Amino acid sequence: TYNISSIHISLDAPNERIYVKQRGDTTSLKEVTNGIRLLVKNNVNVTTKTVITNFNKDYIMDIIDLSIKLGVKKISLAWFKPIGRGEKNNSNLEIDKESVIELTKTMHKRRKYEII
Repeated sequence: TYNISSIHISLDAPNERIYVKQRGDTTSLKEVTNGIRLLVKNNVNVTTKTVITNFNKDYIMDIIDLSIKLGVKKISLAWFKPIGRGEKNNSNLEIDKESVIELTKTMHKRRKYEII
């Protein structure tokens, strides 16, 4: 038996269309959100992890809201870095400096939960 007190789960989109664009057809957003709900229901501390790309940059606040709605207490955000599989799609995924600045300002205005 394992005593798991916390788990991190990737949540990169607030809807199926963006989810498939961001993650491919590996799983569905419904599967991910159902898993998060089940973990939260069983008192596991869940942290959602979102990699910010061109595909989801306009939906970050929606992803944060979805995380909160699912009962998540911690949210982790990371800017896309062109390594691994991301090297091939760098031009499609990496966001420009202006978008980073704007998104950071928006997140700070709405900061009422823990973002790591």
